[in-house]
Amino acid sequence: MMFYTLTEFLIRKILKRRFSLDRRIPLPYLLGMVMEKGIALIRGFLLFHRSIPIFVHSGCVIKCKSRIRFGAGLQIAGRCYIDALSTEGIVLGKNVSIGYASCILLSGSLNNLGKGLVVGNNVGLGSHGFLGCAGGVVIGDDTILGNFVSFHSENHNYSDPAVPMRLQGVNREGIKLLDWREGDNPGWSQNR
Repeated sequence: MMFYTLTEFLIRKILKRRFSLDRRIPLPYLLGMVMEKGIALIRGFLLFHRSIPIFVHSGCVIKCKSRIRFGAGLQIAGRCYIDALSTEGIVLGKNVSIGYASCILLSGSLNNLGKGLVVGNNVGLGSHGFLGCAGGVVIGDDTILGNFVSFHSENHNYSDPAVPMRLQGVNREGIKLLDWREGDNPGWSQNR
């Protein structure tokens, strides 16, 4: 029982909120999970050279990491692909979780860099998601996206049938997924 209590204590310190483990979790399962998280924590430290807790699981590809800013408790599950090349980069709040095998791309081409991604605090992005952020994507605090959710903030123009669509350029509208209380003026974005 002491290992459960210690694990809860560590999780509370990282999340900075109340948390309790279900005591029906088998001890070998919990030990394996703690070891996996410990390795991910070491990998996050080595990758980003930050002293705050960041968990990066195996098989991830992270490009242009100098354009990624984040708060404590970031978790990037295994096999994620993140390319932050863009004009504004990626800003992730505290306790953001990026699900297994998710893909985040900020630019669709090298001749016209995309805008970027802003994610609030306590956000969960489900597994196998795709965030195309060339036109800009904003996700508000306390938001959870399900598995296989796909955002595309850039679209191809297609008004002239005589010209191939790939040669007609793109338009970027951007996507904002905000808490219903935030409307068009999210207060959290001003605190970053």
